[in-house]
Amino acid sequence: DEEGTIKALRSVNIRNGMFSETRQEFVTEDFYNKNPRGQVKTNDLLIASTGVGTLGRVLLNNQLEPLFADGHITIIRDIENRNLHFLSLFLQSKIGFALITRRQRGSSGQIEIYPDDIGSLPIPRFDDSVENEIGNNYVQALTKIKSSEILYQEAEALLLHELGLD
Repeated sequence: DEEGTIKALRSVNIRNGMFSETRQEFVTEDFYNKNPRGQVKTNDLLIASTGVGTLGRVLLNNQLEPLFADGHITIIRDIENRNLHFLSLFLQSKIGFALITRRQRGSSGQIEIYPDDIGSLPIPRFDDSVENEIGNNYVQALTKIKSSEILYQEAEALLLHELGLD
Protein backbone atom coordinates (compact mmCIF):
# COMPACT_ATOMS: atom_id res chain seq x y z
CA ASP A 1 0.00 0.00 0.00
CA GLU A 2 1.45 3.37 -1.01
CA GLU A 3 0.07 4.82 2.22
CA GLY A 4 1.68 2.09 4.31
CA THR A 5 4.41 2.68 6.86
CA ILE A 6 5.13 -0.87 8.02
CA LYS A 7 7.68 -2.80 5.96
CA ALA A 8 6.30 -5.88 4.22
CA LEU A 9 8.83 -8.69 3.96
CA ARG A 10 8.91 -10.79 0.83
CA SER A 11 11.36 -13.45 -0.27
CA VAL A 12 13.37 -10.78 -2.12
CA ASN A 13 13.97 -9.01 1.21
CA ILE A 14 15.84 -12.00 2.70
CA ARG A 15 19.40 -12.26 1.40
CA ASN A 16 22.44 -13.95 2.93
CA GLY A 17 20.94 -13.99 6.39
CA MET A 18 20.27 -10.27 6.35
CA PHE A 19 17.37 -7.94 5.69
CA SER A 20 17.46 -6.26 2.28
CA GLU A 21 15.31 -3.30 1.33
CA THR A 22 15.31 -4.38 -2.33
CA ARG A 23 12.00 -3.34 -3.88
CA GLN A 24 10.65 -2.62 -0.40
CA GLU A 25 6.88 -2.58 -0.07
CA PHE A 26 4.69 -1.51 2.84
CA VAL A 27 1.39 -2.27 4.53
CA THR A 28 -0.80 0.09 6.53
CA GLU A 29 -0.99 -0.08 10.30
CA ASP A 30 -4.67 -1.00 9.98
CA PHE A 31 -3.86 -3.95 7.69
CA TYR A 32 -1.05 -5.01 10.03
CA ASN A 33 -3.33 -4.97 13.06
CA LYS A 34 -6.07 -6.96 11.29
CA ASN A 35 -3.63 -9.71 10.17
CA PRO A 36 -1.77 -11.05 13.21
CA ARG A 37 -0.50 -14.18 11.42
CA GLY A 38 1.87 -12.08 9.32
CA GLN A 39 3.19 -9.94 12.14
CA VAL A 40 6.93 -10.48 12.58
CA LYS A 41 8.42 -10.14 16.03
CA THR A 42 11.99 -9.67 17.19
CA ASN A 43 13.84 -13.02 17.25
CA ASP A 44 11.46 -14.68 14.79
CA LEU A 45 13.25 -17.01 12.40
CA LEU A 46 12.00 -16.35 8.86
CA ILE A 47 12.29 -18.83 6.01
CA ALA A 48 11.42 -18.00 2.40
CA SER A 49 9.12 -20.90 1.64
CA THR A 50 8.46 -20.54 -2.07
CA GLY A 51 10.12 -19.83 -5.40
CA VAL A 52 13.09 -20.98 -7.44
CA GLY A 53 16.13 -19.04 -6.25
CA THR A 54 14.45 -17.78 -3.10
CA LEU A 55 13.17 -20.92 -1.38
CA GLY A 56 15.23 -21.64 1.71
CA ARG A 57 16.57 -18.16 2.38
CA VAL A 58 16.74 -17.61 6.14
CA LEU A 59 16.73 -14.52 8.34
CA LEU A 60 16.74 -14.12 12.10
CA ASN A 61 14.79 -10.93 12.65
CA ASN A 62 16.65 -8.54 14.93
CA GLN A 63 14.60 -5.49 13.97
CA LEU A 64 12.69 -3.74 16.75
CA GLU A 65 10.27 -2.06 14.37
CA PRO A 66 7.08 -3.85 13.36
CA LEU A 67 7.40 -5.92 10.17
CA PHE A 68 4.86 -7.91 8.18
CA ALA A 69 5.66 -11.16 6.35
CA ASP A 70 3.79 -12.06 3.19
CA GLY A 71 2.40 -15.55 2.65
CA HIS A 72 5.64 -16.78 1.09
CA ILE A 73 7.58 -16.53 4.33
CA THR A 74 7.26 -19.02 7.16
CA ILE A 75 7.61 -17.51 10.63
CA ILE A 76 9.17 -19.69 13.33
CA ARG A 77 8.99 -18.35 16.86
CA ASP A 78 9.18 -19.28 20.51
CA ILE A 79 12.18 -21.55 20.08
CA GLU A 80 13.46 -22.37 23.53
CA ASN A 81 16.83 -23.59 24.73
CA ARG A 82 18.60 -23.09 21.39
CA ASN A 83 20.90 -20.36 20.16
CA LEU A 84 18.84 -18.63 17.46
CA HIS A 85 21.91 -17.38 15.59
CA PHE A 86 23.24 -20.93 15.46
CA LEU A 87 19.90 -22.17 14.07
CA SER A 88 19.84 -19.40 11.48
CA LEU A 89 23.38 -20.19 10.35
CA PHE A 90 22.77 -23.95 10.27
CA LEU A 91 19.69 -23.51 8.06
CA GLN A 92 21.73 -21.31 5.70
CA SER A 93 24.62 -23.76 5.54
CA LYS A 94 25.01 -26.17 2.63
CA ILE A 95 23.60 -28.96 4.79
CA GLY A 96 20.66 -26.91 6.07
CA PHE A 97 19.84 -25.64 2.60
CA ALA A 98 20.00 -29.20 1.22
CA LEU A 99 17.62 -30.38 3.95
CA ILE A 100 15.18 -27.60 3.05
CA THR A 101 15.32 -28.16 -0.71
CA ARG A 102 14.86 -31.92 -0.29
CA ARG A 103 11.46 -31.20 1.20
CA GLN A 104 10.34 -28.81 -1.52
CA ARG A 105 7.23 -29.61 -3.48
CA GLY A 106 6.03 -28.50 -6.88
CA SER A 107 7.82 -27.64 -10.10
CA SER A 108 8.17 -25.02 -12.86
CA GLY A 109 9.12 -22.19 -10.54
CA GLN A 110 6.17 -22.83 -8.23
CA ILE A 111 8.14 -24.80 -5.67
CA GLU A 112 7.43 -24.42 -1.97
CA ILE A 113 8.03 -25.94 1.41
CA TYR A 114 5.27 -26.21 4.01
CA PRO A 115 5.53 -25.39 7.72
CA ASP A 116 5.16 -29.06 8.69
CA ASP A 117 8.08 -29.92 6.41
CA ILE A 118 10.18 -27.19 8.01
CA GLY A 119 9.22 -28.54 11.43
CA SER A 120 10.54 -31.97 10.45
CA LEU A 121 14.05 -30.74 9.60
CA PRO A 122 16.66 -32.69 11.59
CA ILE A 123 18.76 -30.06 13.31
CA PRO A 124 21.87 -31.24 15.17
CA ARG A 125 22.17 -30.59 18.87
CA PHE A 126 25.48 -29.48 20.33
CA ASP A 127 26.54 -28.37 23.81
CA ASP A 128 25.15 -24.92 24.57
CA SER A 129 28.71 -23.59 24.71
CA VAL A 130 29.39 -24.81 21.15
CA GLU A 131 26.11 -23.43 19.78
CA ASN A 132 26.77 -20.12 21.55
CA GLU A 133 30.30 -19.87 20.15
CA ILE A 134 29.04 -20.58 16.62
CA GLY A 135 26.20 -18.09 17.08
CA ASN A 136 28.56 -15.40 18.41
CA ASN A 137 30.95 -15.89 15.49
CA TYR A 138 28.02 -15.58 13.10
CA VAL A 139 26.88 -12.32 14.72
CA GLN A 140 30.41 -10.94 14.43
CA ALA A 141 30.52 -11.94 10.76
CA LEU A 142 27.18 -10.22 10.04
CA THR A 143 28.41 -7.09 11.82
CA LYS A 144 31.56 -7.01 9.70
CA ILE A 145 29.55 -7.54 6.51
CA LYS A 146 27.30 -4.60 7.40
CA SER A 147 30.36 -2.43 8.17
CA SER A 148 31.96 -3.39 4.86
CA GLU A 149 28.80 -2.44 2.98
CA ILE A 150 28.86 1.02 4.57
CA LEU A 151 32.57 1.45 3.77
CA TYR A 152 31.96 0.32 0.18
CA GLN A 153 29.21 2.91 -0.24
CA GLU A 154 31.46 5.61 1.19
CA ALA A 155 34.32 4.61 -1.14
CA GLU A 156 32.00 4.55 -4.15
CA ALA A 157 30.55 7.98 -3.26
CA LEU A 158 34.04 9.44 -2.91
CA LEU A 159 35.09 7.93 -6.24
CA LEU A 160 32.04 9.36 -7.99
CA HIS A 161 32.68 12.74 -6.39
CA GLU A 162 36.32 12.78 -7.50
CA LEU A 163 35.26 11.82 -11.04
CA GLY A 164 32.67 14.62 -11.00
CA LEU A 165 29.84 12.12 -11.49
CA ASP A 166 27.99 12.62 -8.18
